[in-house]
Amino acid sequence: MPALLAPILIWVLSSAIARVFVSLGIGLFTYTGIKSLVQFALEQATQFVGQLPSAVIDLIALAGIDQAISIIGSALLTRAAITAARISVGLSA
Repeated sequence: MPALLAPILIWVLSSAIARVFVSLGIGLFTYTGIKSLVQFALEQATQFVGQLPSAVIDLIALAGIDQAISIIGSALLTRAAITAARISVGLSA
């Protein structure tokens, strides 16, 4: 009986490990691709904020809006990488 279960168990584990590595690769590829887009958008926002009067920039810094924008950018990157990995494995988005 163990001789029959061993090949089945090996096949299931190798298939699962392959799926995990494929999903990690696709997630990493998506992360690096979208990261450049988010960085570009953050740089553009920084450029536009730099043109505002100093009093407005002080209020933005005091309110923590700069940190909030950074957190939102990180959340977008994380969500995109997780969604791409789930789709590559065959799970619903």
